[in-house]
Amino acid sequence: MKKLVCFAALAVLSLVATGVFAQEKDKSTLRLVFYNVERGAWAAPDEIAAMLREYDPDVVGFNEVPQGDWTKRVGSALGYDYSYTGRISSAMVSANFKEDWGLDKYKSILSRYPIRDAREILLDAPGGWNQASGVGVTIDVNGKKVAIYSTHLCFNENWDDHAKQLFDGVVKHDADADLIIVGGDFNCHVDHASGIKHFLDGGFKNNWLELKIDTADLFTYSAQDPDDNLGVIDQIVFKGDARATDGGIIELEKALSDHKPIWLELKF
Repeated sequence: MKKLVCFAALAVLSLVATGVFAQEKDKSTLRLVFYNVERGAWAAPDEIAAMLREYDPDVVGFNEVPQGDWTKRVGSALGYDYSYTGRISSAMVSANFKEDWGLDKYKSILSRYPIRDAREILLDAPGGWNQASGVGVTIDVNGKKVAIYSTHLCFNENWDDHAKQLFDGVVKHDADADLIIVGGDFNCHVDHASGIKHFLDGGFKNNWLELKIDTADLFTYSAQDPDDNLGVIDQIVFKGDARATDGGIIELEKALSDHKPIWLELKF
């Protein structure tokens, strides 16, 4: 695993996207960031908050976060009062579980909007590491009921995989939502041969496809070692009363994790 490093400065170089974050948003716009922070091993909560502040997200979905108050500390630095951290650490019962991982591979959601119905869906399908999960909350935005999930999935080629379990759980729980959003580390590309197929076949839209961003030469892992390039394996899918208007990969001069953050702006 990577060692903890300290950064003397944090600077944002560019956004690989269809545009940049606008300075002002109207009430019919929802801006989201999803970020695998690798147990918080590369940056403290205030460093993560300083980066996020530049982009003014309404909701942040974290993957591989430490348990405890880590997410709340990011929120405190941003002035966000609402958060939820799950209780299932990724791969914690796998045979190849590594002790140095600790248990700090949880999922969490941070929101500027009040949250309700905080929940976690256990994912334990065979064929890869276990356990996994998706944490979810419900928020109200401009009169719309919005269900948001942050997840970290294991890729495998079984039909009944983590993604299928998550898809089934989400559509059952949120049948009455105006908008459902699921984002995070899917550990797969955008195609119909991997876990994301369940969402695409189930009527969900994908951020990269909707924004017509060609991901062939892009990557979200590894931000720390570009030679260890797995392509774009972080995804956002959504279904309901909204359209994608902007988004992309946040490119940082100094990486704060082994993944790059991704963002999406939706218009109601």
